[in-house]
Amino acid sequence: VISVAPVIAAKTGKDMEAIADMWMKRAKVVFQRAATETFRVKLGLRSDQEHADNLWKELEPLLRGSRVDWTLFWRQLTYVAKDFPDLESTDYEEMMVSLEGEDESSPFYEPLSPDLRKQWKGWMEKWREALQAASSTEGTDVYERMRTINPKYILREWMLVDAYTAAGNGDESILQDLYELIQVPYDEGSPEMERKYYRRAPESALRAGGTAFMS
Repeated sequence: VISVAPVIAAKTGKDMEAIADMWMKRAKVVFQRAATETFRVKLGLRSDQEHADNLWKELEPLLRGSRVDWTLFWRQLTYVAKDFPDLESTDYEEMMVSLEGEDESSPFYEPLSPDLRKQWKGWMEKWREALQAASSTEGTDVYERMRTINPKYILREWMLVDAYTAAGNGDESILQDLYELIQVPYDEGSPEMERKYYRRAPESALRAGGTAFMS
């Protein structure tokens, strides 16, 4: 928590721009710390484990360079932790298969090039090594930690467009589906919900003005 006492106690006439700058710098430190701790947990580590912070520094450019759906990526990575609870496993090829998923549930909008896949596989190896190095961490603990912070479902723009378009025509069934879905975003959901909403955005939505871009 950032105290406002120094601002309250500031002398009359003190340069307000300097005060604002000071608080922005302090806030940046607080926000950065919170973001760093969040990514540690999303990766299956504890929030206080600093030794693997380079994992995120290497992962972020990979995500940007691979055209990835971030929500699906984090959940698929969670499934890797579930499918390979033995932290000493070195079956990185099968881990990549698990990460890539199938059809519309794959986080990747297009197949990975051989070079990108090699980079992803190298990152996967470092991630698993970091999990092994984390003291008192069991494979099942990693999965549970990731499952409760990496939601399977979030409301997407294309889902909302479909919902309010249908509602405008008197059909509120999609609105009801989304309402029920968002009550339990970390659950697996029914096969029907998974088919409809655990997927990348449809190609039509990626080209639609007001959905993928401002029209």
